[in-house]
Amino acid sequence: MRFFRLQKVVLAFLLTLFGFTLGLAPRAEAQSYAALHGTVVDSSDAVIPGAAVTVLNTSTGIKTVVQADKNGYYIFPQLQVGGPYTVTVTAPNFQNSITSGLTLNVNDNREVNAKLSVGKATQTVEVNSGEVALLHVDDAQLSTAF
Repeated sequence: MRFFRLQKVVLAFLLTLFGFTLGLAPRAEAQSYAALHGTVVDSSDAVIPGAAVTVLNTSTGIKTVVQADKNGYYIFPQLQVGGPYTVTVTAPNFQNSITSGLTLNVNDNREVNAKLSVGKATQTVEVNSGEVALLHVDDAQLSTAF
């Protein structure tokens, strides 16, 4: 009986060793993530606890929502690299804040702070972090560059 148990153990070991030698063993795939974090404050720089912070990957449609903690701090620790992402911050009795055009690279730890102004939630302050068009003040011509 011991002989058969020993045979099974040896056979299992040899099959495992053979599998590793041929590269058939399961591989651990490394996941690449990025993070977004920030603080939500009002116009006097007082923190806004409990503000809802939504991050939307506009290319995949994946949306994640967190609440700012008692210090107004929020974090999205594992977001897919790429984007573009849009970060929307809302709080009762404050205007919404939207930051769009964020592209995340591998291991980014991007800080996106939000300063909310007192007002109706139907009002929105939008920040676009994409490329800014250059203003040419030397002539009045309108042109488009590709």
